[in-house]
Amino acid sequence: GWKAGGHAALYAQAVSSLEPPPDQVDQMLRRVKRYDPKGHDQWPDANLALQRLMSSYMGDIRSEQGLKIGLYRLQELIGEWKMAARHPHETMRVLEIANLATIAKACLTDALERKASSHYHLHFRVDYPEWDPPEWKKWVLVRQQEDKISIEHRPIEYKSH
Repeated sequence: GWKAGGHAALYAQAVSSLEPPPDQVDQMLRRVKRYDPKGHDQWPDANLALQRLMSSYMGDIRSEQGLKIGLYRLQELIGEWKMAARHPHETMRVLEIANLATIAKACLTDALERKASSHYHLHFRVDYPEWDPPEWKKWVLVRQQEDKISIEHRPIEYKSH
C-alpha cells in the first residue's frame, strides 16, 4: 500500500534512469501482442476453465496419472486459448490468466515430482500413501526459464531457537 509506494518513490528518486532495458520492453510487447482483439475467448471463460482444471487435478487427493492428465489438459487448454484483449483492462486480465497458467504448470509439475505424501506440504498422493518419509523431507523447486522447466531438490533446514 502506501508504504510500498513511498519506498518506490524513494527508489525512483535515487536511480539515474527509469528506462527498462530494451530487451525487456521487446519481450513484453511480444507477449501483449499475442492476444488478438479479434480473439473469440473471453478472459472470464479462460479463468473459469483454469480454475476447474486445477480443482479437478490438484485437489486434496492426487495421483501420478491424475497429475499427468492435468499437465496434458493444461497444455491443451493453453494451446486452445484465443483470448481477446480489446482494451488495456482486458490485456491486464489476459496476461494475469497467462501468469496463472504458468503457476498452474509449476504446481502440477511439483506435485508430480514429489513422490510422497506430506503433512508439511499439504500433499496427499494415493500412489505414495506413506506420510513424510525421511528421504522426502526436502523442498522441490520448480523454475521456468523461457519454455524450459527445471526441477531441483533441496533439504529443509530446520533451525531451532
